Amino acid sequence: MAHAQPMSTSVTTRLASLWVQQLEQLGLRIFDKKALQAECDGWLELLENTLNGQESAEGELQRLISLYGRSLGASGKPASVCFSQFTALEDCIRSVYPEKPQALSLARRLGNLAADAHALGASQRREAQQTQELSKNMPVFAWEDSLVAGIYVGKLQADTLDALLARMFMLAISRGSAVAALELSFSTVDDSLLLETMRGYLSHELAPRLLLKVCGPQNIKRLFAQLPEGHQRSIQYQGSLQELLTTSPA
Repeated sequence: MAHAQPMSTSVTTRLASLWVQQLEQLGLRIFDKKALQAECDGWLELLENTLNGQESAEGELQRLISLYGRSLGASGKPASVCFSQFTALEDCIRSVYPEKPQALSLARRLGNLAADAHALGASQRREAQQTQELSKNMPVFAWEDSLVAGIYVGKLQADTLDALLARMFMLAISRGSAVAALELSFSTVDDSLLLETMRGYLSHELAPRLLLKVCGPQNIKRLFAQLPEGHQRSIQYQGSLQELLTTSPA
């Protein structure tokens, strides 16, 4: 099988320069033009190597383009920004290297790859925002002065759990409460994360003076057997928050 003739360095550089100019004309904000052109140079070098049959180059190019598209989506850039950049690349290749239809075809595939990656990044951004909003709205309340409680809703995630516990502990300190209850009955529990969190609490400065009761399904009770001996002074399992509230003074 005959391989395409390699692009010359001058053509690659010219193509990269033209691409950056196109991006500027599209009104995209470019904070570091030299860095962007260097990145474009790298992509186009991998594109050239891909056209010459280097499978490793194609894999690396796809990885970089995927990361780039995903970062655009995750940072909130609209899909049109991602699409326009690779449309501009197609235009540049058509202008500078019209005799390389395989290069144009590859550019189109990369554009589709970037668009898919952008959609994934945007989806993850929305999910993170929803999780953040949910964590702010998870109920935390006091039951007289003796107890504070927080109710976790949804999939258990480290940042969200830490934020909820922080709110609970602040309320407990301000009210002088002796018990803080974490209700997990409405969450999807990650055993390893919950165990790591409980172990972390045992070394927290609050542990000797604030009893943390973890409420939830029976299947999490087995995790307490993996805690150090004597942990019951600082952290205990409780079947349900409702049960705890009915036995605490109101």
